[in-house]
Amino acid sequence: MKNITTILVLFLSFGIYSQINIDSLQNVLDKTTPNKTNFENYIKVIQNYQPDNIEASQAIGSWLIKNTNSTIFLENQANAYLNLGIKYSDADNVELAIKNVINATRIAEKNNFYEILSKSYNELGNIYRYHKQLDKSIEFFKKSIAISESNHLYRYSAITKYNLAGTYLSKGYNNTDTIKMSIKIINESIALMKKLKDTASIITFSNGISQAYTDLKDYDSGLKILNDTEPLIKSTNDESLFVTHYLRMGKIYNDKGDFKKAIQNYDKSLALALKYKMHRWEYNVYMGYAETYENLGNYKQANKFNILYSDLRDSLTDVENFKAASDMQNLYETQKKETEIIKLKTTNEKKANLNKILIGTSIGLLLIGFLGYRNFRNKRKIQNLKITELEKDKQLLAIDAMLKGQEEERGRIAKDLHDGLGGLLSGTKLSFTNMRENLILTPENALQFEKSLNMLDTTIADLRKVAHNLMPEALVKFGLDEALRDFCNSIQAATTIKVDYQKLGVERKINTTTQTFIYRIIQELINNAVKHAQAKEILVQLAFTDKKIIITIEDNGKGYDANRVKNKKGDGLNNIEYRVQYLNGTIDTISSPNNGTAVNIELNA
Repeated sequence: MKNITTILVLFLSFGIYSQINIDSLQNVLDKTTPNKTNFENYIKVIQNYQPDNIEASQAIGSWLIKNTNSTIFLENQANAYLNLGIKYSDADNVELAIKNVINATRIAEKNNFYEILSKSYNELGNIYRYHKQLDKSIEFFKKSIAISESNHLYRYSAITKYNLAGTYLSKGYNNTDTIKMSIKIINESIALMKKLKDTASIITFSNGISQAYTDLKDYDSGLKILNDTEPLIKSTNDESLFVTHYLRMGKIYNDKGDFKKAIQNYDKSLALALKYKMHRWEYNVYMGYAETYENLGNYKQANKFNILYSDLRDSLTDVENFKAASDMQNLYETQKKETEIIKLKTTNEKKANLNKILIGTSIGLLLIGFLGYRNFRNKRKIQNLKITELEKDKQLLAIDAMLKGQEEERGRIAKDLHDGLGGLLSGTKLSFTNMRENLILTPENALQFEKSLNMLDTTIADLRKVAHNLMPEALVKFGLDEALRDFCNSIQAATTIKVDYQKLGVERKINTTTQTFIYRIIQELINNAVKHAQAKEILVQLAFTDKKIIITIEDNGKGYDANRVKNKKGDGLNNIEYRVQYLNGTIDTISSPNNGTAVNIELNA
């Protein structure tokens, strides 16, 4: 007991926010007796550390994992992996974050540690949400909520519901019904946390509701909620909580048009983010500054903070690391399916051996053996069908990861082009336009200056066209039908080809991934017709039935020999087939030289 007290006093003397002497810490760990009480105390120490003390968290976590291999301490080991993963996530080391949380998930699933399993799925949801993989994030949050509610873990259910509501806001922030649904979910979570007297969660959830009211443009309600939480934050004696508080206040004042108060709140938030080395929030503050100064017309200051934001974000976010970490999660899911396949194959082998023994035991039992064998073969067929389904699921999982990765990367590049480079080019044009009014130019120089401005306009237009092709704005804002109509009109305007777009049937509500894949399929087929068919007319039909979506693309171009093209498919046709396979559909192509081309696709979506 004396040893435990000494350890706790030592860690309290280190301080939550101060840097830890790793050698001194390691010396304490080496002298610590491995037992359940010490394991629990050290886990609490990790929970209290700030992100800049990641080395200390790593040292304690390694000690915990090493000393908790015994069966009776597996729950402590799972907790150690989980909390270490959370700290790596806070420190923006995504690869190690996911690796540790997955280890916690494996142990919790195997041993029915439902509280840890619920927390692990919630943390995976947070990681994928932060990296904009919102559908995957929602999937993990729903798993966490299901486990929490079935095991009466209402506090963790409330926390995860709040995270789920925040993700819905991120995914459909322009949808009033989605925002109101999110506010309702968060209010239910706050009510539960008030009963549990969980001040920290009430503060966090209040920030979420203020964001929702901001999305509804009800700025005064958002500010009132934040002002009401200030006494709660002060009562915690945790000054770092004001980083997100002032950042949120600054954003609301910016959206409200009170730019002076916005900058004042950003100043407060930045000072605390620098003090506590909260780098993730630091670059969010820079982004807020850039937006406010751009609204004020101070493009020099806006550009300065844009550069600070980009540099800090790039130094913290390693796309390759996140891809590797995401692949690790997919590998874990794949391994689970492969384990099921191996079990089924082992069962088949055992039953085959048993069948041989039964047949060889007695001629008198031949009839019984024959009937047993026939029964066994029927079961084996069923099991082989299950194996085939599992292998198909594994293949679809790989296709899903590849195609979603492509769309997310396209969206990221389009946003960077539109918001970053597009803004800078527009600012440059404005500067040149203002400069022209203050310069005395010869007619020849004035003509050259005007040509330069026209070239800059052309560059901006081309940049917007590239960004639109990567991630069409109409698809995000207005849905599939309007996006396809807009795309067909743009093709017709840019070429001499008549593009006739028709929507048949009543459009059903389909998820965002399916809409994106259908758009990409039609986009690729039309582009192929424009580039290769020499067509004068293209017919595009999108038909909805109760259970299917039917796509028809026809052109009156030169056509081709379909048999020769089968073995010479490019990336475009391969991507079409992947998307159709993912949506459980079929493709039927009819074409011959000089007779045009017709492509019919049926999707079970």
